[in-house]
Amino acid sequence: MTPIDLLGWFAAALGMASTLPQLVRLFRVRCTQGLSLSLFQLNAAASGAWAFHGFLVAQPQLQWPNLVVLVLSLAVVAMITRDRQESFWAKQIVPAAVVVALIGVDLWLGPVVFGVLVALPYAIGVLSQLRSMHRSENLAGVSPVYLFVLFLVEALWLTWGVLVWELAITVSAATMGTLCAATFGYWLYRRRWSSRRCQPLAEAPRETADIGGRA
Repeated sequence: MTPIDLLGWFAAALGMASTLPQLVRLFRVRCTQGLSLSLFQLNAAASGAWAFHGFLVAQPQLQWPNLVVLVLSLAVVAMITRDRQESFWAKQIVPAAVVVALIGVDLWLGPVVFGVLVALPYAIGVLSQLRSMHRSENLAGVSPVYLFVLFLVEALWLTWGVLVWELAITVSAATMGTLCAATFGYWLYRRRWSSRRCQPLAEAPRETADIGGRA
């Protein structure tokens, strides 16, 4: 196994574990305030599309790791919808449609177009997280470790993508790395005055609408 292969597997392993800090925080604080549901809906959708792409191009680093991220992202969606008293299944309609659309792009338009378009769900999700943090006075549900690891994963994938010249990964990781850095930076900016103690649901500010249904 070459050093480049090891780098790819390290990025994949870190990517698989990236959602765990957010899950741990949700289990610990039992609070989702400041957290964007759309981020995890779209992470699940894009991870499903990346897993398919991994099988298509025979890159194992993109296959099972993305399936793990898919499952963990859905676990976060389940916890958020339960906390906010919403339907889990109603929130899966749009993500499922996104997966089907991205697979179609990968098959018919090729990896470069796929790499550009598969970044859109991630980008929209991260921008939704930025919006949620901006509009919420309480960031109790947001894990800063999760936000930082997201950035680190994208930086590793960008390096790997350039070294093996995997165009879809290179385009997507460059875009997402920039957005993830901005998101983590904004959390650092907001943490000085934002509350990180959970409020009862009835007293918490209403979150903005997420995809697949009303918030």
